[in-house]
Amino acid sequence: MKKIFGIILMLFAVVSMAGNSSAWEGRMAGMGNPKGLIGDESDFLIHPAKIVSGEGVKYYLDYQFTYTDLIHWDSRLDWFGSGRHDFYHNNATSAQEYDHNSLMGASFPLSKGRMGIFFSYENKMGDFDGDSSYFRISHGKPCDFDTDSDLDNYALRLIYGLPVRNFDLGLELGFVYRNEEQQEWYQEKDYVNGIKNNMWIWQWLDGGFFPLMIPYDSSYWELFGKAGIGKKLNGLDIDWSVRGGYILSSDSENQYEMKWEEPIGVLDYHVKQKGDVRGYRVGSDLWVRRQVNDELTLPFLVSVEYAKKDRDGNAFGTAYYDSSNFYQCEHIVRTLEIKAGGGVERAVKGCGRVGVGLYYNYLQSKDDFWLDTANGYVYDNTKYPYHQEHRLVLNLAGEQEVAPDFMVRGGVDFFYGWVVSDDYKGEMSYMNDVASLSLDGKNWGVGGSLGASKKFSCVTFEPYLKAGYREFDVDGDGIWRLFGQAGDSPSTLEKEKAEWFLGAGFSLLFGK
Repeated sequence: MKKIFGIILMLFAVVSMAGNSSAWEGRMAGMGNPKGLIGDESDFLIHPAKIVSGEGVKYYLDYQFTYTDLIHWDSRLDWFGSGRHDFYHNNATSAQEYDHNSLMGASFPLSKGRMGIFFSYENKMGDFDGDSSYFRISHGKPCDFDTDSDLDNYALRLIYGLPVRNFDLGLELGFVYRNEEQQEWYQEKDYVNGIKNNMWIWQWLDGGFFPLMIPYDSSYWELFGKAGIGKKLNGLDIDWSVRGGYILSSDSENQYEMKWEEPIGVLDYHVKQKGDVRGYRVGSDLWVRRQVNDELTLPFLVSVEYAKKDRDGNAFGTAYYDSSNFYQCEHIVRTLEIKAGGGVERAVKGCGRVGVGLYYNYLQSKDDFWLDTANGYVYDNTKYPYHQEHRLVLNLAGEQEVAPDFMVRGGVDFFYGWVVSDDYKGEMSYMNDVASLSLDGKNWGVGGSLGASKKFSCVTFEPYLKAGYREFDVDGDGIWRLFGQAGDSPSTLEKEKAEWFLGAGFSLLFGK
């Protein structure tokens, strides 16, 4: 970490030596991040071969803060049968997220090519409080819950580009350190039960955000890389990059903890499990820009990424009832995202430009959670949850030159998603408990951005603002079998989430 902070101090020290400058990431943020739709100098952060087109020595700084307020984040689980109506109704009464993103670096000529060194840091914190209405068999109590999430992400990236004959070649290598945590606390208001970081997902459906959050605590290093090629051919500008990352499990740690206190102050069940984090990610980006004439460009893009992350843990219980139990658990997350589409970019010399893009976005994620308590209880929660969504994304972006050294810009991005699957399935072997629910619905959001660029003698300053609203709403039904009952009980589950966000940031670019 001392070396990383040394790099930061070095970069701050050298910016005062810069000369003239041009646009940077603040330009994209001020138009709603229409990357691939409107070309920008910062595109080499996606396609390393694009760094070849830079000139001179340049220094970069970018910072952005986003505040998200969850208007509501609720789930309603009901199941029926044998003359009873059991339920968990969860409501987030207070929920906020705070997201900090920063990036700084430099690019400069090196040998026959061009080099870039970048350091980035991201911190995301979430605090979600609420209450639950809980009724099961012959008892039920109102409940409080407190759920927190925290992410710290440090990354160092080295980018090098080199022209070779009629091609531009680029390579990126880097390391990232991640610390990820989700934790929850659940307390019945008038009863003795209190549970922290529940792992008994289907037997004790306590967690305030059931079934929206699985607890974990992990930190690890990841090695990542990217290789790209750029080619200009008969009015076409083609950039293709492939990327991948691999988690170095030898430097990873993962902990699970579950407490069930009855009465308060006396631990009945308690376990801290240590384990590893394993996984990888692979992806590719292809951008094609067709230059029709001096003013009109037709951009197209295709992007795909697949990622898998596997957390596990094991330990003996340390409380009164489970001191002889050996707990084992595994949590596997798989995600797949595909984006494809194109648009129109029109530029007027000495005035500005405008871009319109329409894209198809496919999203898929699946969690598998498995827990064995070594005393006959095995919880096998496959597809917990399984999410599948088809989404259309519309980007509108434009900028206008007000003066030779001053530019204003704005952008709107809108998406509408058809959630065809948001399913849950699990079973607990000891009691032959089974749950299977199939949900679908919608997911949509809209955001707007405003920004500007002001050029001074040695720096370009690019401030920007953004705001938006998002809504997620799915429901469905299925079956539930509890306590080894004969036959299945019909069940319904509803999930709703609505939030608004507000953000601000700036970019600085120094360079000749």
